[in-house]
Amino acid sequence: MHADFHELSEMAAGRRQLTAHVRGCTGCRAELSRLGAVRDGLRSLAALPAPVTAWAGTLSTLERRSTPAAPGPAVYAMAATLVLMLVTAMLLVRQPAGVSGSAAEPAPRPPLDGLVAQNARLEAYLAGLPQLRTTRVGTAYTVAALEDRLAFVDDRITTVSLEPNAPEIAEELWRERVTLMNSLVQVHYANAVASR
Repeated sequence: MHADFHELSEMAAGRRQLTAHVRGCTGCRAELSRLGAVRDGLRSLAALPAPVTAWAGTLSTLERRSTPAAPGPAVYAMAATLVLMLVTAMLLVRQPAGVSGSAAEPAPRPPLDGLVAQNARLEAYLAGLPQLRTTRVGTAYTVAALEDRLAFVDDRITTVSLEPNAPEIAEELWRERVTLMNSLVQVHYANAVASR
């Protein structure tokens, strides 16, 4: 087997001993001789002084590279998702109009049937979003955390449904499930927009 370029380069530079194969192979010896001639030719080149403006050009190149680039679509999608989540959270804790401060009564809560219907709409919307093959690690982690919490809430809903005297607990669990589903839809939507 013939010596490769790296081995021959090392031999031409004197950093490696000639092998028995290279001593006996005319092709390898010819390539070794050619590499030695190239090496000698490069050594014989005169050193050129750097242009006077070289340092200024290097500094301006570094300054251009250090200037931050305009944000891409993924940044805008993440910002839109955060705004949407903030608006959703504000709507969930909204106070009635005309009442201010700590004396405000909590907004009327939708009945359990409304929460179940809202959950069904969110699940249908989530099912309609495109399924992507690749996802960023942070997005995958967020989705996994939301899905784990959904599984926990679903388990609690199943347990509470067996207790006939706990409708307020069931309503709170369904409210949490709707909030989690809303967040999951937003994360998947932002991921779909960012991958375009």
